[in-house]
Amino acid sequence: MPFSLLFDIAAAPPGRVEWKDEWPRFSAMEAAATLAATAGSFVVERRLDEPSGPHVVSEVPVIDPGARWLFRGRTKKVQDVFGTYSDIGFRMMAFFPYVVDVGAVALGVHRNPDVAAQMALIDAQALTLAGITQLVVVRAVARQRPYVQDCSPDGHTITRTCGGSNDYKSFFSGHAAAAFTSAGLTCVHHQNIPLYGGGPVEAWACTWAVGVAAATGLFRIVSDAHYATDVLAGAGIGWFYGYVMPKLIHYRNGTRTARAPASLLRWIPSFAPTGDGGFVSVGGAF
Repeated sequence: MPFSLLFDIAAAPPGRVEWKDEWPRFSAMEAAATLAATAGSFVVERRLDEPSGPHVVSEVPVIDPGARWLFRGRTKKVQDVFGTYSDIGFRMMAFFPYVVDVGAVALGVHRNPDVAAQMALIDAQALTLAGITQLVVVRAVARQRPYVQDCSPDGHTITRTCGGSNDYKSFFSGHAAAAFTSAGLTCVHHQNIPLYGGGPVEAWACTWAVGVAAATGLFRIVSDAHYATDVLAGAGIGWFYGYVMPKLIHYRNGTRTARAPASLLRWIPSFAPTGDGGFVSVGGAF
């Protein structure tokens, strides 16, 4: 896969906010797959056993120990504060594509329900697939979180009580995956649709989103909740679902696909992952 596909985030040129005829629309098959993934997320979350012990404990040499030594907060207060910051960044990025780009800009400013619906459905699909991937992998791998290394015999570290399934949900970072999925969605939409009028301001929207996502991932390391490789893996998977997949499926030249039935696309829930579970948002046709 050419690197230009991953990093070609040039701003959309000035023009009309419209869904071009050559862009494949969100299909009924995609809607069915998104709904199935959402249902699968609830099954995995509620039916599969929480990890009761580590499957993977070891750090990746050089990368994980070095990053942990460099970035980890040295006091409980620092780790707690940056853990809160990472939660804020995660929630901000998870809602940004829906609230700002879809609701306020495409629908509110440009009054284009067609573009708003296509964007919302693409967003829901990407976040749902990122969510179920994280849920399955975190249970299958059950990597021990970095703070567990410092658990004392009485089961405490400087920041939290050790013990329980949350100790084994390190790989990969759900916060990073959700944040980079949303950042990728922001970039791919603004690259192709002049939501803010076209030109450099579109590139700034992408730059801002990637910056917040990167900070969210870094703060997970500072809070000692994840290794650097957890965050890097989450960022890569999120970028694939948020940027690469929509670029390949929708923002390309191709045969125009038929509009999916409105009754099927009216509401599609999406599941965004976190370190301890996730939350559901909804996208759909207007």
